[in-house]
Formats: sequence, C-alpha cells, structure tokens
Amino acid sequence: MQNKPGALALTWDAWWDDHYQIDFQFSRNDLHALHRFPFLSTAREAQRPPKGDWRTWMFMGGRGAGKTRAGAEWIRFSALHGQCQRIALIGPTLGDVRGVMIEGPSRLREIEPIEYFRPEFSVSRRRLEWPNGALAFVFSAEDPDSLRGPKFDAAWCDEIAVWPDGEAVWSNLQFGLRLGDRPRCVATTTPQPVPLVKRLIEDGARVTHSPTRENAAYLADGFVDEIEAAYAGTTLVRQELGGELIEDLEDALWRRSDIDGARISIPPKRFEDIIVAVDPPTTSHARSDSCGIIAAGTVEMLGAPKKCIFLADGTEQGLSPTDWVRVAEDGYGLFVRGLIKAPAAFSLLKFGLSGLSIGFRPQIWTPRPGAGRILSKIDLVEVSLVAEPMLENARFHVISGISQ
Repeated sequence: MQNKPGALALTWDAWWDDHYQIDFQFSRNDLHALHRFPFLSTAREAQRPPKGDWRTWMFMGGRGAGKTRAGAEWIRFSALHGQCQRIALIGPTLGDVRGVMIEGPSRLREIEPIEYFRPEFSVSRRRLEWPNGALAFVFSAEDPDSLRGPKFDAAWCDEIAVWPDGEAVWSNLQFGLRLGDRPRCVATTTPQPVPLVKRLIEDGARVTHSPTRENAAYLADGFVDEIEAAYAGTTLVRQELGGELIEDLEDALWRRSDIDGARISIPPKRFEDIIVAVDPPTTSHARSDSCGIIAAGTVEMLGAPKKCIFLADGTEQGLSPTDWVRVAEDGYGLFVRGLIKAPAAFSLLKFGLSGLSIGFRPQIWTPRPGAGRILSKIDLVEVSLVAEPMLENARFHVISGISQ
C-alpha cells in the first residue's frame, strides 16, 4: 500500500505562472509542484487553459499536436486541485474513451507520476475514481440520451468533430453542466467543418490552436517531415497536420466562394416552378449519410435565360426512407404515406406545393391486361414534392393538426 505523499496547495493560477518554465530558483513548494505536475513547465501556450472566466475551451490541433495530453492534464488538475468532484468523459465510442482518454500514453491514468494519486478505473461501473473522492464518468457520443439526468462540474469531450450526433450530445451535456461555481468543459479535436465545431466558434468558445509540428519533439523522428512531403499542398495535410478548419473539400464541385458569389439580395416575388426534392440515404444507422432535402424555384429574368434559385435546405442526418415513407399499390395506383420528421423540411411546405413525384425501380412486376404493369415489389429511389406533377392526380395532402 502506498503512503500518502505530502499535501500540495495549487490554484488555477499555476497554469500561467511563468517561473515554472524559466526560473531555476525554485522553492521547496515549487519543486513539489513540478514533481507532481511536470506539465506545468512543459506545456505549450495552446495546451494551457485560457485565462479568465469561460465555460468552453476548444483545443483544435493536428494529429499528434498534444491535444489528448492537454485534455488529460486539465481533467487531472480539475479533480485534484480544481474542486471538481463529478466529471464527464465523452468520446466517439466507449472504446475510444477507455483507449484514448483513460489508458495508454498521455492518458489520465498514465500521466500520474505518483501511484497513490493514480485514479482507479472500474470497467463495469464505467468510471474513474481519485483518492480524494473525485469521480469521472464514461460516456459514448453514440448514446446522447445517456447524458440525460447526470450532473457535472467539469467535462472533457474528445474528437467532437467525428461525433455521429454531435449537436444532441453537446446539448444534453450543457444541461448537465450545472454543479459548482464554474462548471466548465474542454473539447479537444482535429478540426472538421461540422456544425458543432462551427457553432462553438460562433458562440464564443475560447479556442487554442496548434499544428503537429509544434509537438514534433514528442513524436517519432521524421514523422512530420515524411507526412508533409507525401501530402504536400493538399487540404488533407492542412487539416490533419496543420490543424486548420477547412470549409471546402479539395475535390468539391461547389466551393463556398462560388456559393457566396451567386447570392441575390432581393428574391423574386413569384416563381414559375417550386420543387422540394428528397434524396434519402441507402442505409439507416448512426453513421449513415444525411437525408438531402432542399427547396428550389425557377424564374425567368428579363433578358436572361430561366434560372434556378436555391431557397432552403432541410437536410438532416438520422432519417431513412422507411422512417417516413410507405409505398404500396392500391386500386388507384401507387400510394405513398409519409411523415416529414425534420422541422426544417416541414417548413418548406409553406411554398404551397401539392404535386408528388416518385422515383422507383421495379423489382417484381407482371404485365397488366391491356397496358401497363402491376408492381408487386419496388425499390424507392426518390420522393420529391413538386409544383406540377407529371400525372395530374399525383398529389399529396397534409393531415391537419400535425405539426411535423
């Protein structure tokens, strides 16, 4: 059994005390602090929590830029000296939390130099426990509802850019961050232009940034040089090593600058045709593609060819054709019953559409006497709401009293 080491008094100010990095005239307490927290002298500026009052700190960096070490050290300090007693650890999966955030190099258990203070990890209870009673609970971003109910005074969210349902996870966490005087959260991630990352920046999260090269001394010799040489000039190396938030993909058909340059300030008062198109994904699981739902209108401009104007985007992830469409043949023809689950998509009906266009591939069919076919089995490809359907009777109706 390990004997309890001597007491150490540290505050958050220790993170920004320059003499831990440049002053060699250390007191006995300083030496004790550096023995317990050597990261105070080696952390780069991007790895240190921001000064002042903040609720969210987002550390964006390239692969191997020291993001995991920064998150783990902040949580360890919060548990031992930050008066935090209930902490949330959230990763893309439960395996990621254990393998990336808790166990292994630069992880919460391994960075503790003194065995007495090393937290114990209970796999069955999914939690870490420090000797002072502080607890850290494990959550997967694959299960947003697991964050309903628990309360925390601190949280570490890792690789938020690849969370399958980032907005839902983040929202549930924010409702739970309600303990203590200053509940706070650190998010560490390689940047990607996903809605959650962009919203945190827009909402005023404190952001620090580091390219991989700044941490090259702690990586394999030649790693950064070799990767930069292999992928020189690509957006991949800018994102994965440079830690840059890149809005446009290298092979994108449409770039943000193209879209911004085509915007119009005053929309037409009347459109000839208004089309709402639905492009469902081919699979239905947490990592499926989004269900594309857009509205567009056509208009003739004086002295110019007919133009198509993009009106609204109701694209949403997590929908599937079987969630909101049922296809069958009845005595009148092909019948579709649907529920538009996305509020943004439902709002597109304000354009007054009434036509229905269905794209499908027949799988099993027999000839109909006289003409046509009797469809026994089809694959649904596309359902679009249109102003003028190909068949006059191909119409849809909204059930009154239903808001979605």
